[in-house]
Amino acid sequence: MSNFYYHPRQSRGWYSALIKMQGEKPMAKEPQYAMWEYWSRDKKGVPVSTFVPARWMPGEAWALIDGAWQRVNDADVGNEARLLDKEAYESYFGATLIALPATSFQR
Repeated sequence: MSNFYYHPRQSRGWYSALIKMQGEKPMAKEPQYAMWEYWSRDKKGVPVSTFVPARWMPGEAWALIDGAWQRVNDADVGNEARLLDKEAYESYFGATLIALPATSFQR
């Protein structure tokens, strides 16, 4: 019978070796195009999901919600959104897109 339990101290060496093998991932220099599932409630209080256009990069995210760009949690968008290329983004959301606010992505 094999033992599948590993103490955290025993597995650290394996994990750090894996991280070294993968190397550091480069940070995005430009905001990524994304489709994010946004949850809201209708008049009766029932949860409703819609896919909204979003722009994301680590540390900042914006989503077009109800016709206006709103700053949203970048971790939620980064973990839950589907990243798209520019052509797919514009073909799917083209009719509803408006310009981002001037204060967005000022790094």
